[in-house]
Amino acid sequence: MNLAGHIVVSSRLLPQLLGMSVDRTAARAMIRYGGAFVIGAIAGVALINAEKGILASTVSTTALAYYSVAFSFAIMLTLFSGSMVQSLFPAFSQLQGTEKRFSSTRSIRGR
Repeated sequence: MNLAGHIVVSSRLLPQLLGMSVDRTAARAMIRYGGAFVIGAIAGVALINAEKGILASTVSTTALAYYSVAFSFAIMLTLFSGSMVQSLFPAFSQLQGTEKRFSSTRSIRGR
C-alpha cells in the first residue's frame, strides 16, 4: 500500500520518472560490487536473531535475560564501527576507480 502511494505521488510530481529505464550493464556492475556486502549484512542479521531462538529453547529464562542484557551492551559497542563503515563505504568506492587507484596506494603507503 505504501509503495502504491509513493508511485502515485511520484508520478504526479515527477512524470518523467515513469519513462525511465534501467541500464542492465550498470545494474550488473552494481550487483557484482555490492552483492557480497548485502549478503553479508543479511547473514549477520540472521545469525544475530537465530541464536536467541536457539537459546530460548535450551536455557532457562533467567539465563536468557542475563544473556540478552549482555548482548545488548555488546551490540552497542559495534555501533561506532557500523557508522564508520556506512560513512567510509562511498569513499572507498570512489577510490576503486582506475584514475584514483594510484593515489590511493600512495596515500596508504605514506609516500
